[in-house]
Order: sequence, then structure tokens, then C-alpha cells
Amino acid sequence: MLPVRTNTEDQLIANGMTTAATLESLTDRSRFEHLATSVLRKADPKYAAIIQTGVNAQGETIVAPIDGLHLIPHSNPPHYVFVQHTTTNRERLRGKWLSNQDADLLKATAEAKRIRLKQEDAVFTVVLTTNQRVDKQLAIDAFQGAQDEQVAVDIWEQSRLADFLDSTVDGHWLRKFYLGIEAERLSADLVHQLGRRSLELYRREVLLPGQGPFVHRSLVENILASVQPGGPRLCLVTGQSGYGKSVATVQALDQWLSAGSFGLWLPARYLLGAASLEAALDTWLRSLHPALQSDAGRVAIELASKAGRLLLCIDHTNRTPEAAQLIRLGVSVAAPPSGGPGQAMGGDGAQPPADSLCQVIPVWPEQLASLPPKVLEQPWVRTFAAGDLLPDECVSMIRSKVPRLSPTTRSASSSTRNCGTSAQEKPWTCSLSNY
Repeated sequence: MLPVRTNTEDQLIANGMTTAATLESLTDRSRFEHLATSVLRKADPKYAAIIQTGVNAQGETIVAPIDGLHLIPHSNPPHYVFVQHTTTNRERLRGKWLSNQDADLLKATAEAKRIRLKQEDAVFTVVLTTNQRVDKQLAIDAFQGAQDEQVAVDIWEQSRLADFLDSTVDGHWLRKFYLGIEAERLSADLVHQLGRRSLELYRREVLLPGQGPFVHRSLVENILASVQPGGPRLCLVTGQSGYGKSVATVQALDQWLSAGSFGLWLPARYLLGAASLEAALDTWLRSLHPALQSDAGRVAIELASKAGRLLLCIDHTNRTPEAAQLIRLGVSVAAPPSGGPGQAMGGDGAQPPADSLCQVIPVWPEQLASLPPKVLEQPWVRTFAAGDLLPDECVSMIRSKVPRLSPTTRSASSSTRNCGTSAQEKPWTCSLSNY
């Protein structure tokens, strides 16, 4: 559990302080330990699996000989990493690291000596982190003291931490999360957060307030199966108004994001007048997070391609006069590169990687009819019909609203089945649930 920033810390951030100055003003030891550990894990593969031992489950600092440790897997000789964090001010930093009876370097080297009793060839790196500036003599004395004890020391002081936080995409996310300084560069963590934010906005557009749990539909499973790497690049969910196209798309996006994958809702209006899909994505992402630098659309697609695919749900095309144009744009983006006229291009003139994203677009049958039949036969296009609910789906929907209909009661079961048949024949009755 991460400690909440104090009012004083929030005021300092609001005053436009630099990252270095914000770090120096940080007095919450627990917050600094979380931040420094996260930086180390992101900055160096050797530190990716550091175990925090100086913070408990409530996010409070606890007394421990070392604040973090790690044994690098398969290292030969065995390579141990010890971590010591401090927010002690500059005047007392020498004592905290080197000269006090319980100095951080002394405690770490004592742990190293104990391990060497069983592993004589073990090597050690002691990471010292501080939110303060470190003067030259203190740094030299720390290096020499570590060498005398046959360990290496790696100092992460204020300027080094601030440089990582200011100059890397992961750093921008971490400084936003821990220090409240807005991220300007798009990171994987921020894409996930913006995906969730776009989903909530999509829900508000599609669902009525206070609606109950979703009914499970096979349509959702079909969409998710197609979004997997190697699947089609364009999924058209077709059906008349009120048959659950958008709701199924919302469910698919929710489940995709919950699995840790990348996904976004893109309102169709952002494609109008955009030079490319990437440009439309850029405008949408910066409307969700105004501090982002330009080119966020391209970066989001690149980040998603490294981890799988970006599920891009493009909705609300059907009621616009440009509906046919928007659907053709989706086809153009999904089509394999041909170099011919009309080919959708990315922001730098190149088409996004073919398998880096999958568009899911709910469409009315009359809009689908505007596409040439040969397009729908292409292997990179998949069409799903949002038609009548299956009997079991109808029964599930009605039981979710009328729980007193016990599945073990014969008459209740028969009544529910009859209602389910009515729902199949009259889809507008789905308003009982979420459609």
C-alpha cells in the first residue's frame, strides 16, 4: 500500500519544482524506497528482481539490516545484490553510509561476510540510493571502503535518479506515479492506464447507468480469439441497432485489458480529417493525457507490438454521414502493404506493422454492404454477426434479473425458456439486461 503524498509535497510539485528538487524535498522514506526500487528494477536487468525487505505490506518502512536483496540467477560465481535506501540529509549522509556504528555499507558488508562463510567465491554489489546530492569525497570514500571489503558499490544519488525519471519513458511513468509530475513520454504502464480510461468512457457511451452484470455471449469469445497474434487485422461486428454489437465490443476490450494486454477505444470522430490512423490515435491519447508529447499514436502501436497486439475498438461510425468512408479507412489500414494509391499510411509515411494491431468495428448491415464482396473474403478480415441471442444466453440474462426463478424448479425453468424464446424473436427485450 503506497503512502499518500502530504499537502506540503503536493504544494512543492504544484510550484513547478524540477524533478531533482522534488526528490530532495521528499521526506517520506517509504515513498522514496518504493520509487528508488522501481527505478532500479527498470534501469538495470541485474536489478529487475530485487526483493524489498525494508517495507511492510502497509507500505511502512521497517527495521532491517538491508532494504533489498537479489541473487542474480545462474551467476557463476554467485552474484548477490544488496540495496540500501536513505532520505537522510546531506550533512548526515556520510554517517548514514560509512561512519556510524550501524552504517549502511557496514551492515551490507557484514551480510556479505556471513554468506562467504558458505560461498567463498561469492561476489557482491551494494547499491546505495539517496534523494540527496553526493559530494566528490563522500563518493570516493564509499568506493574505497567497498573495495577494502571486497564488494562493489553502485551509487544512485539525486542526479542519477532524476536523469532516469526525466529522460526515459519508464521514468516518466514513475515520476507521475510517485511524485505527481506529469508524464510527457508514453510508456507501457501509461498505455495500460489510458486504455482503462478509454474503456470507462466507452462504457458511458454504450451502457445506461446502473445496469447489472453482463450476459456471457459467445460473440465476445469470437472477438477475443481473433485479436490474438496471427489473427485477422480487422473484425467487423455486424448487426442491426440494439443487437449488442457495442456491448460485446466493450466486454471484449474489458477482458483484453484485464489480461494485461494493450487496448483502446477510439471514437470514430477522431478519424475524420486525420492524416492517418496514427495521427487520430495521437489526438485521442493527448485528449486523455494532455501532457503527452506528439507522436503518441505511433509509440502506442510500437509498444503494443512488442508485447502482442493493440486491440483498437472504433465505434460510433454508423450514425455519421461519413460511415462508409470510415469503414473503408479501417479496411485500408488493415490491408497488406501494396504501395498503391489510397493505402493508409502511418505518421512517417509508412503503414503500421501489419500484425501490430487489430481493429474491431461494430457496423450496421447496410454499411457493411458498401464494401466490395472481395474485401470480406480476404484472410485479414473477419466478420461476426451479432444476431439473436442463443437460448442459453437468453435464460442467463433473465435469471440474472429474476433470481427467484430457480433452475431446479420445473415450471420456472419452462417459463424462463419461453421468455428466452421471446428474447430471441424480439431482441429489443434485451433491455431487461445490458443490450
